[in-house]
Amino acid sequence: MAENDAAGRNAQTDPWVALRADLRREVIEAGLGRHAEALLGVAKPALRLVAEDASKRAPVVPAAPGSDDARRARRAPPERRIEDSAQAFGRTRLGGVPDVPDGFQWPTRRRTRERYDDRIEAGAPLSFVAQINLAELPPVDGAETQLPARGMLWFFYDARFLTYDAEDADGFRVVYSEAGPEDLRRAEVPERPGTSGDADSFEVFDPVVLAPRAELSLPSPYADPERGLPFEDEDESEAYYEMVERRDLVGAEAQASTVLDERPTLPPPVHRVTGWPWVIQNDNMEAECEASTRRGGVLGKLGDVVRAATTAESPEDGRAVRDSWQLLLQVDSDEAAGMMWGDSGMLYFWIRKKDLAARRFERVWCVMQCH
Repeated sequence: MAENDAAGRNAQTDPWVALRADLRREVIEAGLGRHAEALLGVAKPALRLVAEDASKRAPVVPAAPGSDDARRARRAPPERRIEDSAQAFGRTRLGGVPDVPDGFQWPTRRRTRERYDDRIEAGAPLSFVAQINLAELPPVDGAETQLPARGMLWFFYDARFLTYDAEDADGFRVVYSEAGPEDLRRAEVPERPGTSGDADSFEVFDPVVLAPRAELSLPSPYADPERGLPFEDEDESEAYYEMVERRDLVGAEAQASTVLDERPTLPPPVHRVTGWPWVIQNDNMEAECEASTRRGGVLGKLGDVVRAATTAESPEDGRAVRDSWQLLLQVDSDEAAGMMWGDSGMLYFWIRKKDLAARRFERVWCVMQCH
């Protein structure tokens, strides 16, 4: 009885204790009880970023949303999106216009080049994706390298010409400042905002204020075997998939009737700080980041990426690469923000653990995956 009382008090004072207890219960209810310890062992503490406005957590879109032009037609005009940013000054959010310190320079493409049938121009501004007010984030339990306790992070990405390989190193940028909200001003938009369909403009997303929620993240259901998932048959793998999917839906904190009974055309977005990524295409993103950031790294097929990322083709080298990187931010496609990364894809901003410890956020690498 005394032990149970102590556990209850710990859960009240430490949210991570309660989260571990909840995860153990969910694993047992999914019929995976014999793997409970293994799954608790691979679970990574993370922060789920949920829209503060509940109506934006799982927006119900038409059954046939139509083309990108139709989706844009349902959105507020760019000028309104910019003005709406003022209502969330200094807050953690998606979209709008960033709040920045004096001397801030809007990130742009750095060189002109031809890619397939497109021409990428040097100086073309990147789209502002998100800003994180680090003082709004609680500490992440057990994280090997903690984020700074205060300051701001800004995330930019080329929403018109999506990034694919090491040649696109100028297609994204992460900027860090120790400045607090009292030191910020709204950034000057570099040119007339528009949509990604305009030849001379860039995407301005709708602002969506985000609130952090502590969570225990799990590897994607079809993760690389090296991730430590212990399943031995398809039934267990399927049960795990359903459990993880349900956890992500419930984590959206949308109304159950919207999310679980009448799922919208687009599922609730999974925006996440640190933890495990929700993988869409492949589970070797750390190797891709390593290869892309090494001088002379050549990207091609996935196997080439893995080989370029390691000095020898051995499990030990692959494990060392995986262990050296950590997810910084995962940004999902989000109907409320007007974000669509390829075909319902995600952006994954990764950073080496040593660079995070040194606050070298300019060394982040971004991977885009989509369906």
